Amino acid sequence: MTTKSTVTESVEPLMMEEYGDPYSEEAFQRHYRDRGLPMARGALLFAIVLIVLVCVIDLRIMSVDYTNLIIPLRFMLMILPLGLALLVALTTSLRPYVTWAVTLGAFVTGIGTVMEAILITEMRTATVLWGTMFFTFYPYLVLGLPAKNSAIAAIPFVFIMAIISFVVPIPPEGLAYALLYMLFSNAVGLYSSHRLETAARDSYKYKLDLKKMAETDGLTRLYNRRILDEILPRIWRHADREKTSLGLLLIDIDFFKQYNDHYGHQAGDECLRKVAGVLKDNVRRPLDYAARYGGEEFLIVLYAPTIEFMNRVVEEIKDDIQQLGIKHAQSAASDLVTVSAGAGLIWPSDALEVDASLKKLDDALYLAKRDGRDRSIIFEDPEPKEAA
Repeated sequence: MTTKSTVTESVEPLMMEEYGDPYSEEAFQRHYRDRGLPMARGALLFAIVLIVLVCVIDLRIMSVDYTNLIIPLRFMLMILPLGLALLVALTTSLRPYVTWAVTLGAFVTGIGTVMEAILITEMRTATVLWGTMFFTFYPYLVLGLPAKNSAIAAIPFVFIMAIISFVVPIPPEGLAYALLYMLFSNAVGLYSSHRLETAARDSYKYKLDLKKMAETDGLTRLYNRRILDEILPRIWRHADREKTSLGLLLIDIDFFKQYNDHYGHQAGDECLRKVAGVLKDNVRRPLDYAARYGGEEFLIVLYAPTIEFMNRVVEEIKDDIQQLGIKHAQSAASDLVTVSAGAGLIWPSDALEVDASLKKLDDALYLAKRDGRDRSIIFEDPEPKEAA
């Protein structure tokens, strides 16, 4: 009996954005960020235009003392941080930092809004505190931020304003009402942002579940033939670019028709599920895949294996399936369910097509069956020589 060893050989992840766990919170946050990116760009640009427009209006109708104090403040603590956040949002290489850039831009703008409100109240100037309107809905509903980042961007500015109102001797009229307005409107905004993110997460998971149902075989929960036909060519092209090997294993349950006829289709389905479970347990590396190829046949794709690694995987699969102890009275190979395998170490290239390698795999499986089943035939293509 083969001594079981753990298959843990590492492989360089291939396009982890694409092949990483799509159900992780990190993957959802990337999806949420990318989905809201066009909205964030438009919102940042609109906010900058709005602030500039307010400045132009103030220059025309407000006193020089007012504009000389307020407009530089708006430029330093509103236009500049929002402009930098917009630059990050427009730069593809900086996309991973968009959420926090927008959060920081909104937070600094909130501080600028607090300072403007304080100065305007001290000057006893009759003007609209337009910044309170900005923070009523912008961080929560317009910038496309997750609820946590919305709170980081907007809530601290309310508390800063509250603290300043107790420290600085400011007439209470107007400021107190603005503070209460911002406190309650931020509470409503935070709840709305939380509900939007929750709805987006539910929609994201639902779509992933539908996609997974379309990609997996309903009985075995392995990949189905359709998705394999999409995955294999992509991995094939990548292996060609990286000048590395692929291991292909075509596995067939021995005398499965006789098993079905003798024990019934329900028992046959249970047998398929158990064998599929063994295959899944032995295919654990990031770019290794197991799929139901058709009927009682399964295909395994191993990325960048050695011939020794492939031999070990095949033997462990055969050993684990025998250890399932599934009785098979109609098998000519054993009194237990066994499998035969045709496997090959392939070096993908433009000159070698996927179908041609699958044909060689099928031929190897045929030889394993002809020689008595419960065995494997593994071939190794010669490694192509680099052009001089």
